[in-house]
Parts: sequence; C-alpha cells; structure tokens
Amino acid sequence: MRLQGFLTYILLLLVAICTNNTSLFSQDFSGREFWLTVPRVGPTAPTDGASIVIISDYCIEDGKLEFPALDYEQAFTVTKGEYTEIRLPTTVSGKPYFHSIKDRVEAAGIKLTAEFPFAAYVVTYKSASVDGESILPAQALGTDYVIQQRG
Repeated sequence: MRLQGFLTYILLLLVAICTNNTSLFSQDFSGREFWLTVPRVGPTAPTDGASIVIISDYCIEDGKLEFPALDYEQAFTVTKGEYTEIRLPTTVSGKPYFHSIKDRVEAAGIKLTAEFPFAAYVVTYKSASVDGESILPAQALGTDYVIQQRG
C-alpha cells in the first residue's frame, strides 16, 4: 500500500514536470481586489513607515487605494513589469487607520482595487526592523483563519 502511494506521488510529479504546470506547486497572489490592515506596533503609529508595493503584468491606470471607514481614497498607476510603491500616511484626517484597541474588531481595513490583475505586498518599518508580507487577493480569502502575532 505504501509503495502504491509513493508510485502515485512520483507519477503526479512527473506529469507536473512534463507539462510544466507550476500551479500545482505555487499559489497565484494576483487579483483585482485586496483587503488588508496594518497592525499598531508603537504607542501612536503602526510603524515608522509603511508601504504597499504593487506589481503587475499589465499597465494599470485606474488603481485605487481606499480607507473606506475614513472616507479616504488615493489613485495609483503601475507600469507593466515594474513596481509601484505607495507610502501609507500615519493618520487619515487626523484619525489612525490601524487597529488601536486590543481584542476588538474595528473598521480599519484598507482596500486596493484595479481593472487588471496585480500582486500586492505590504512592507512596514520600525526602528531597526523591516517586515514584509504578501497580501492575498479577496477571492483567495475564506472564513477560517489562524491569527499570528508577536509579543
């Protein structure tokens, strides 16, 4: 029985290699709509700085970054094959956009949209520390989550 499972695995691996199908081994991070949030790290601001990096195989002229709960919107463009960096403000209209109260759900979401698919990453800077994360597109989100945190 073990040999049969091993042989099945080898056969699938050979089919994937022969057909050059990378979707069996990787996840596509591109989409047209993304939702994210930036956690608070310091006492007043989430970080010393935060950026969203956007990459696309298409020219994007109608991209939009929104803080829906704060009624804020910013347009962005992306040149095909290059990246665009959007520096996030520390506050919007004098209000923080990051989660500020522990153990509470807040309207602190950031929404990214565009007509063509793109991939997005968030990078945060905090005195001698840089963190970066891939942002999953909205269509990849589900309803079961595991929360990671430090501290």
